[in-house]
Amino acid sequence: PAASAAITVRCVSVGCVGDDRYGRLLAERTTCDGVRVEYAVHARLATGVCAALINSQNRSLVSNYGAWMQYPVEHIDTIWSSVVLRSRIIYMSGYFVQSCGAAARLLIAHVDRHVDDVILCVNLSAEYVCAQCPNELLSAVQSSRVVFANYGEAVALAKQVDILDAH
Repeated sequence: PAASAAITVRCVSVGCVGDDRYGRLLAERTTCDGVRVEYAVHARLATGVCAALINSQNRSLVSNYGAWMQYPVEHIDTIWSSVVLRSRIIYMSGYFVQSCGAAARLLIAHVDRHVDDVILCVNLSAEYVCAQCPNELLSAVQSSRVVFANYGEAVALAKQVDILDAH
């Protein structure tokens, strides 16, 4: 070819896993797909798992949260210079906001300080997450440029923060 270009997308997955085979499997498979992993490892809790039950148009998720609900805010400090400061896009799930609000607030503050250089994308994740931590999610949404949500999640958050009449 007369010209060619290489586009390099570097992606890092951050979270908390257990010191078990599922945590190792998740890290192995994620790495095989070209994603760098920076997982905090919880010594006592198992890696969270989720089963998806799908029947035609209906779906249900059954989860055991395990270690992911215990993400230590201190882990952000260990990856700050190698991951956070180098990130141009930060994707944050509502589950992450729910599991470690302190770490989410640090990332949101970073995005707010570097609004011209860093894009925050937020996924509301689930209606119950919107009900459990509405103010934290609203803060993330206000700092984001992209919000992922289905209709039920958007309505749930709007009701919780009095943007939408609950009736």
